[in-house]
Amino acid sequence: MDLGEQELRKQVVRPTLKVMGVWSDALETLLIETALVETYLTKQRGDNESQSKIRSEGIFGISPITHRLVWDKYIAQKPDLASNVRGLASQRAFLIRPHAELRTNLAYASAIAAVIYLKTEKPLPATNDLKTHAQFWRRHYHSCPKGTLIDFYNAVLESDQDNISLSTPSLAACAGKPTSRTRQTAIHSSNLENVA
Repeated sequence: MDLGEQELRKQVVRPTLKVMGVWSDALETLLIETALVETYLTKQRGDNESQSKIRSEGIFGISPITHRLVWDKYIAQKPDLASNVRGLASQRAFLIRPHAELRTNLAYASAIAAVIYLKTEKPLPATNDLKTHAQFWRRHYHSCPKGTLIDFYNAVLESDQDNISLSTPSLAACAGKPTSRTRQTAIHSSNLENVA
């Protein structure tokens, strides 16, 4: 099954953020980019759990440990948020295999990914600032195992966002074609080495 970037944005991420009462264009864009980069990293690892000590689930690459910590340390402390996020999960499946929801329930996975960013309580970067998005993702979302700023740029700028494939538990990597996004710029690895 293929899901286009605009479909993911308009049919999953945006409605989920609105249900949670946390929608902003900046958070919506950051989540789309996060799905692209986490998918890219999954492809780079070969989507083989034996190659990585930390298993990640679904299009947002959330580990079971992170999932549990987000619930225990943040969501559980905020009853309204907990109710909204739990309302997005499947009624029975969540109780049996909660981490599987990160693979099978895009709305729930989007909510957990959003909370990972929101729990930092830092201002979100401007919608059209790719460099700051990459830095924010690196600091607050994907610090271990090491994801790099170059990974972020490669995933976002070299992806064909109209063909996000959901044929595996994680998004298959995008086709590697330059995007038509207006903010696409030439990025050189030498420019990124000192930005962390």
